[in-house]
Amino acid sequence: MTVLSSPRECIAETLEVKNWRSVLGMLGGIIAVVIVSAYGATSLGKKPYDPSLMASWVQAVGSIATILGAIFVGRTQSEAQHKSALEVQHAALRRRWATVKALLDPLYQQCIDIENAFDGDHDFGNLSFALRYDSTAFEEALDRLRSIPLFELDSDVLVTSIIGVGDSARSLKMWIVEGQRRALGKPTGLDASDAQVKDVARDQLARIKKHYAAAVMVVGGKPITAPRPLWQYAP
Repeated sequence: MTVLSSPRECIAETLEVKNWRSVLGMLGGIIAVVIVSAYGATSLGKKPYDPSLMASWVQAVGSIATILGAIFVGRTQSEAQHKSALEVQHAALRRRWATVKALLDPLYQQCIDIENAFDGDHDFGNLSFALRYDSTAFEEALDRLRSIPLFELDSDVLVTSIIGVGDSARSLKMWIVEGQRRALGKPTGLDASDAQVKDVARDQLARIKKHYAAAVMVVGGKPITAPRPLWQYAP
């Protein structure tokens, strides 16, 4: 068994196989022309061989073969061009999808960084949001997400996921602000307990996780799965 050491050798072997196939195809075509012409020159074996008929049959069969060959070559070239165009489109699409994940990840990371602040049914503590939330960084991440040209993504699942993450993150931001005010003992004007606020925030976080997972299924790459430790936090 031959082991190829590089992609170049693989390509060379593929080209060699294609060249042999081309040669065999040409030889087969020539043999077919000769056989058909010979049958025609003898009127399918019913008459003696006639050189003039042989020449006419060779010319006729050759003309037909030329036409068929031109059709085949044209179709092959068209298919190759179409395949090449699709590969270019797919490469561009993969780059756009990679950009989408690069914009989704920072916002998603900030969302799950703050998740622990909404754990349990007890009241918010003074340090519930300490070092875990930066409003400026959060809003900037939302703005970058809004800048994604959704109509260029060619994926309804991805578009739905981006919109879902953005909408739920904006809603989560409202509940973060509510929780911050409660943690500092400031009035909020909302007639709800801390446990109820946490419950609504957890619902938004669940939605964000669902949409993010759906987006990663489309674009690929390593997903974010856990909040950062406090000592790693940097907006």
